[in-house]
Amino acid sequence: MARTENRNALLETTREYYENCPGCEIDRLNEEQRGVPYRNLSYIWIVSLCTVLDHLACGMRADGRWNMACIQ
Repeated sequence: MARTENRNALLETTREYYENCPGCEIDRLNEEQRGVPYRNLSYIWIVSLCTVLDHLACGMRADGRWNMACIQ
């Protein structure tokens, strides 16, 4: 009987999260959300897409042949 109580006590851990700690915030979010964070992935995808489209438009303005001449 005592073994199972000790085992359960060891398995149950409480975590302390500090207010302005970025690592603690990530750990807290990971515990709250299970699975793939589609919202965060969509933010990364949108930023990446906008960056690529900007470089393509820059190449078209430079000489009209999709070159990356204006990237400095």
